[in-house]
Amino acid sequence: MNDFLTEITTLLRSIHLESYHQMNPKKDIKYPYLTFNADVTGSGDYLDRNQEGITLELDIFGEGTSPRSVYDVEEAIKDELIFRRSIDPDFWMVFTFQTALTIPTLVDNLHRRNVVFYIKLDKRRKQYGTT
Repeated sequence: MNDFLTEITTLLRSIHLESYHQMNPKKDIKYPYLTFNADVTGSGDYLDRNQEGITLELDIFGEGTSPRSVYDVEEAIKDELIFRRSIDPDFWMVFTFQTALTIPTLVDNLHRRNVVFYIKLDKRRKQYGTT
């Protein structure tokens, strides 16, 4: 996993401990949990030279008769990330909330929400070729 995804994983786990990149690998699933993916392009930690940002897509899963736990996680994430500016030696990131949708499931007691953020990203130490 590249530095950016490591940074996002650390950030999301500081908000909600049960946060995973792409899928929940645990056999005993603890609800609510979230999975996330980002449209990082290229391989390794390479981003397209002209890419200004990244879409961060979160899927929050909850279990029970009420979707309350899913909405609680969504609110915690939005409270923490809306308009967040993060600066460290490697990245400058600005988060902007895009949308949140309920996703139907085929199981009565399983609830799912899809939450999308746009991250304006500047890789501060990225060196491109010289010309």
